[in-house]
Amino acid sequence: MKEIDNKYKKIVITISKKLSLKDEDFIKNIFNKFPESELTFNLSNEQLTIFLNSLDIKMFQEEINKIPLENNSAVIQLLLDVVNKIESIKSYSFKNNKRIYVGYNKERKVKDRKSKKNNRNQYYYANNNEFSKINNTIPKECQ
Repeated sequence: MKEIDNKYKKIVITISKKLSLKDEDFIKNIFNKFPESELTFNLSNEQLTIFLNSLDIKMFQEEINKIPLENNSAVIQLLLDVVNKIESIKSYSFKNNKRIYVGYNKERKVKDRKSKKNNRNQYYYANNNEFSKINNTIPKECQ
């Protein structure tokens, strides 16, 4: 998996069996239910390339479960491979029931961060306290 322009994680899945037009339509219909800014794909004869930013994985699985089983085993297996690949990604955060895969750990914007950092005392909570300057000795049984 590779990150594309810090907007998407790229997931490539090899297609072992050629998909029919009907199969391709099932795949397109499922992916079109999600915003392109969160999940998009590119389908060729050899591979399915997914560009993933964020995803409600439960909703995605529910959409897969809606596919009729008869004569669609290749599509279902391909989409289950997609789910397995996505679930193997362990770095993400949650927001609004969606897993965020890209940009979840970027630094939050704070106005005038540098001056706030410079003005902050490192141990502000310890100022003006009368802490003892003498260290206690370690008991002999603990040495």
